[in-house]
Amino acid sequence: MRPNLKAFLPVLGVLLLSACGGDSTGVSGDATGTYTINSINGNSIPYSVTLDPTYTITFTGGNFMISSGGAFSETISYTELISGTTTNTTSTCPGTYTQNGGSFTFTEAPSPDPNCGATYTGTWNGSDTFTMAFDVGFQAVYKK
Repeated sequence: MRPNLKAFLPVLGVLLLSACGGDSTGVSGDATGTYTINSINGNSIPYSVTLDPTYTITFTGGNFMISSGGAFSETISYTELISGTTTNTTSTCPGTYTQNGGSFTFTEAPSPDPNCGATYTGTWNGSDTFTMAFDVGFQAVYKK
């Protein structure tokens, strides 16, 4: 049975130090566009984490598409090495967002994909960068 990717986010938060999120004071405007994952907790992509001796996950790519009208879609690609078996996965989770200046709350729609259904926050710098706080201690930076 394959582990749920987002179920490991709290574990990653304990294992990794997070970068500080930006202050969205004064940021406003239209954030629509496609943003590509650039780093996780300051580490460039691809980025690997060994969670136990038999499980390593490597984040290999992904993007965020912000649409007008409050819709978004997040895609993440990763490779899992579980007890010597490698599995490549791409997971796409659509949902809705609310914006308050440069602060966003993202709510993924329920899905048969076990990686979807989360709620998390993000900050936008007003032009080309999102910092997503998927969980305490787990941040990903996406750039246009």
